[in-house]
Amino acid sequence: MDDKLYAITLEQMPAIQQQITDSSQHVTDLLKNWKMRIENLIRQLKGKKLL
Repeated sequence: MDDKLYAITLEQMPAIQQQITDSSQHVTDLLKNWKMRIENLIRQLKGKKLL
């Protein structure tokens, strides 16, 4: 294997860090969205006396 294929230049680091941050934020947003959906579903079920 050629080690050069896996080298990351310092110039690339900020962009890579930003991509990681964006991906993490996307996952966080998805989880918050699902949490709200589940909480709403629980409220609805409690209102209908199903829970």
